[in-house]
Amino acid sequence: MKLFSFVLFTLYASIVGKSQQANNWDTTQTGFNCSAYGLFTDTINGYLYGGGNFQYAGGTYVGGIGQWNGTQWSALDSGLYVGNCAGFVRTITRFNNKIYAGGAFNNESSPSGIVVSNIACWDGIKWDSVGSGANSTIFQLKTYNGELYACGGFNIIGGVQASCVAKYDGTSWYAIHDTAWGGFFVDVAVYQGEVYICGQVGGHVYKFNGSGWQVVGGGILGISSALSLEVYNNELYVGGAFFKTQGNAGNCVQKWNGT
Repeated sequence: MKLFSFVLFTLYASIVGKSQQANNWDTTQTGFNCSAYGLFTDTINGYLYGGGNFQYAGGTYVGGIGQWNGTQWSALDSGLYVGNCAGFVRTITRFNNKIYAGGAFNNESSPSGIVVSNIACWDGIKWDSVGSGANSTIFQLKTYNGELYACGGFNIIGGVQASCVAKYDGTSWYAIHDTAWGGFFVDVAVYQGEVYICGQVGGHVYKFNGSGWQVVGGGILGISSALSLEVYNNELYVGGAFFKTQGNAGNCVQKWNGT
């Protein structure tokens, strides 16, 4: 009986030890009290920004978006309150010397009494609206060549008819094309001067060729979805839920050289 107990104890200690050895992550204070959806490193001011449907970061009330200085989380005024984990901040970037945040938040949860609709900007002191905002969720914000690109589930942004994707010059929003998409897009990128989008519309990557949208590279095959786009070493990378067994070039990630 003693030997059996000793064996059980040794086995338990071994399992716990391996578990502890495998977990080499470190904490950022007490973290968030709900999900994080977007992280952005700002090389200008040296902060890491986190967005999601949390209200607290490191024990401090931040209202869906906080900044990390390497030691502690802090709030950006009263944040973009997304109470009861109902709304969220999905994407964060820097544009025209301000921090822009997009997601699903509205007037009922606006910071400092301003009117916002799914997008807002932070000048380092206070939040402000970005025109009249968007009429539905913004999933991604990216900058290219002095313009801010947005994609999501909206069909109106800044008072302009724009189905799921648009660009902003700091003053006005512009539709990329008048195509009416029946779904939403989760990522956008500009590669070799052309706009690419992907998301829950056929699961493919699409590019705008100057007169309309076209499926890239024969499409993403199978019951699959392209979910993420990034340009690296002059090639466009796509990540998502797709596999070689379905006829695709890669398993969940592949690249495109523009031809």
